Amino acid sequence: MSKLNVDPSSSAIFQAKFGSLITFRSSAAARPTTWCFAPCCDTRSTISERVLGLRDLLWFIHLLGIALWLGPTTGGLLLLWPNGRQRDQGRDRKRDRKPPARIDVRTCVVLLTRTTHIGAGLAALGGTGLSLIEQPKSNLGLFWLASMQGFGVIAFVLSVFVLTRIGKKITRMEPNSEAERRVVRAYRNWLSVVWLLLMLSLILAAFKPI
Repeated sequence: MSKLNVDPSSSAIFQAKFGSLITFRSSAAARPTTWCFAPCCDTRSTISERVLGLRDLLWFIHLLGIALWLGPTTGGLLLLWPNGRQRDQGRDRKRDRKPPARIDVRTCVVLLTRTTHIGAGLAALGGTGLSLIEQPKSNLGLFWLASMQGFGVIAFVLSVFVLTRIGKKITRMEPNSEAERRVVRAYRNWLSVVWLLLMLSLILAAFKPI
């Protein structure tokens, strides 16, 4: 057999063309292979981002509901309490003294009922969604959550059902009558209970356990 003669110039051209490719493949084979499926990683990140976005939305709805609930309740107490006290003491005042200005109880009750219904509904919607997403990690946290939810549920029932029923009685009664004054006092007392329950819920929320 005759020896195969290889042109040095052709071997140099072959090495220049394919040498880098051979080196890249050998270095790639030497490196450890790490499997990562891009669609799976993107799906997980998308789900976590959606959960965080939903939690922020629920917090916004919950806080907005509390503001629409607690604000009118506080304003209603400030308006109805002096008015009720002035009516109760009206008989003892002198006749020649100019009577103090009185608010329209019916208008106050109607506006208070509408705004507190919206606020209580938004607070309940946001709070229910947050309780499904965020779970307490300890027994103390579970007790804290149950207590806060209990106060909120009682305040919701009193505000939506009890105060609404008493408010309808006020709108159907004769203005400035003795029966209306009695019902207004009952309405004011139940409104005070709702306000105290909301404040207890806020105090528990401020001292949330870690």
